Amino acid sequence: MAATKPVKIIVYGIFPTIYNMCAPCCTRDYLLECSPNYPASQIGEYPRSIRENQLFLEELTKRITSEKLPVRISVVSADSLTGLLYSVKYRLGGRLAVIVGNKVIKGRELSIEKVLDLVRSEIAAEKL
Repeated sequence: MAATKPVKIIVYGIFPTIYNMCAPCCTRDYLLECSPNYPASQIGEYPRSIRENQLFLEELTKRITSEKLPVRISVVSADSLTGLLYSVKYRLGGRLAVIVGNKVIKGRELSIEKVLDLVRSEIAAEKL
């Protein structure tokens, strides 16, 4: 069987940033060893909508990995220049959205199952 070309998935939204206090040249994250919960404490300071975006991204990634789907995921922050371009092109605003191929899932339609169904249909179309 020929290898399937990976389906391009773009997850668009505003996501939390975890600040690492260790210098980039360190081979270990010493702060994490001193305070193992510092990433969780930083995420806890973000608004609920941003934390939910992060949880959606994590769950989507886990599901794609567990199903071994041939995909290439890109995460685009809504507050970046690339995010602005996607926002204008697909009329996204600042809310969480997923773009699979040229199809957009956003708003109340957005769910992990709908994204996975769309990915599966793109893979099936690729095989034809």
